[in-house]
Amino acid sequence: MEFHMRDSVYQHIVLLANGVESLNMTGAHRLTESDDYGDYSGLPHHQPNMSEYGMPSATSFGMKGSKGKSDYQSYMEPLAKGHSSAAGGPMGPPLPSLLHAKDSYSPQELSQYMEHILKWTHAMQERERKQTKKIQDLEHRLLHVEKNYKHNQAHTNRFCNGTFIWRLQNYMKMRDDAMKGATSVQHSDGFYTALYGYKLCIRVNINATDSIRGAYISLFVHFMKGEYDNIVEWPFKGCISLSILDQTEDCLKRKHLRETLIAKSELLAFHRPTSYRNHKGFGYMEFAPLSVLENGSYLKNDSFYIKVEVNTG
Repeated sequence: MEFHMRDSVYQHIVLLANGVESLNMTGAHRLTESDDYGDYSGLPHHQPNMSEYGMPSATSFGMKGSKGKSDYQSYMEPLAKGHSSAAGGPMGPPLPSLLHAKDSYSPQELSQYMEHILKWTHAMQERERKQTKKIQDLEHRLLHVEKNYKHNQAHTNRFCNGTFIWRLQNYMKMRDDAMKGATSVQHSDGFYTALYGYKLCIRVNINATDSIRGAYISLFVHFMKGEYDNIVEWPFKGCISLSILDQTEDCLKRKHLRETLIAKSELLAFHRPTSYRNHKGFGYMEFAPLSVLENGSYLKNDSFYIKVEVNTG
């Protein structure tokens, strides 16, 4: 009867270990008028390796190690002394050693080991709960940072007084995509011409027409829905200057690429937007040859700058 009880309890221990091994330890589940033709995780799932926590897989209980001990014995030995081999801290009250060969184990000894397994299971569940809470807190903080950044950026663009500078990165990828025939369009953030003025953005793309594919960079301006469209004058009347800035260190030697366009009231590009951003933009299909951009001092660290100056007078 004693052997039967021992085998039965041992089977329960293995089943419990199997159940613990299946715990999910991640906690993380979870110059022309132009059409505007270029509009705008979770963490990997991880199944726990029980060796990370100092416990052998249930399927390896009974397999002999290099010192003649089973994985089960190697795991239970520190527990019998009241320590965890993985965490290095106490796992509960010391247990009497059962590692010496003997024919039988008392129900009390087996019950104590059962209790240890249950405590270990609860400890892992609590660890999972804490990890989940920590990940949720980090995600909340990240959302807060992103929200503040967008708010500060919008605030800055509101007070730019019609002068806006946009830094574009990854130029080589943009050019290579265009040379392969892919759409290479990017839009800047919106900015205002004044505190209570018009709202605009810039569109840039590598010209990808069949005849001059990849040869020029194109620049356009688009009017956007703004907070004060009801009080500004439509259609827009004024002039807009577009520049690609020379990044030469000596400011006296800089030669910016600059063009100025004058609004034409009959074009839809200068009418009041009826959507988030006017579908029609106005600018230059061939603003500058790519050879000029690449062979001058306009590119640094695979980045260049576009400057817009809006005069509403």
